[in-house]
Amino acid sequence: MLLLLMMGWTAAYGADYNIVDYGAKPDTTILCTSALQQAIDDCSRAGGGRVVVPAGMYKTGSIRLKSHVCLYLEQGATLYGSTRLSDYMPMKSDYVSLRTNTETIQLIYADQVSHVTIDGDGTIDGQGRAFKKLSWNDEGITRPHLLRFIQSSDITVRGITLRNSGCWMQHYLACDRLHIDGIKVFNRNNYNNDALDLDGCHDVIVRGIGICQDGIFIESEGQRQIIQSGHYQRLWLRITNNSLENTHQFAYSTDGQRFVSAGSAFSMHSGYWKGIRVGLFCYGNDGKAQFDVFSQKVSH
Repeated sequence: MLLLLMMGWTAAYGADYNIVDYGAKPDTTILCTSALQQAIDDCSRAGGGRVVVPAGMYKTGSIRLKSHVCLYLEQGATLYGSTRLSDYMPMKSDYVSLRTNTETIQLIYADQVSHVTIDGDGTIDGQGRAFKKLSWNDEGITRPHLLRFIQSSDITVRGITLRNSGCWMQHYLACDRLHIDGIKVFNRNNYNNDALDLDGCHDVIVRGIGICQDGIFIESEGQRQIIQSGHYQRLWLRITNNSLENTHQFAYSTDGQRFVSAGSAFSMHSGYWKGIRVGLFCYGNDGKAQFDVFSQKVSH
């Protein structure tokens, strides 16, 4: 049975490309950027497969994901971002938005790709505390994002743990058919530590996500609408209660059917108030506004 399952996995993703076979070392004093990128390039060129990060601790600079590649982190694998700014490659997309007016840096980057997956039981840790805040708008300039997809489709991020970005953890800009499932995000180590930024994306499913920091943001900083023309621009907010575990959960929906968790489940105590803040923020004088769902707030 196990053999059949493994054969089925291989058939679904194609061949495996183990980064150790490309010269990567489980040693955080050595960069494995070249080995990791070469495995990604070969995997995509062959029509797709899995780029496997086996158990161990590895360090990398910027890598660029390509179509039909599954980046798979085995249990016990941790991919650390370098703490040297020079190890991050500046990237500039041709998509026009507030966040693409200049070159930006990120640990994992993809632009105009399709059918890309990041999966497994491992961890990606950006070591973001090493990057000091130098100005009010230095996100992605001197403090790297951890994960950024632009103009991409059929993207899945599943199962992994994401930690310690230099600024935003995940930025999905103008993406279609995005599925985020069962990941954990820990990002309280720097400024602007958003867990998840959905920017002008369509057909998004987010479920089973555990968040420890600023929360989920839905916005549109480019020419794409968050909700397509012809639909009412409404938002549904919901609070669910688990009486057995004495926990509560905020969630929101843009269609009244599929609800996305806003923050983690929480417990209440006598004399405490807990709420969720919703608002609009406008950049410049052109009237363009973004819609934000901010993190939970507790007061007493």
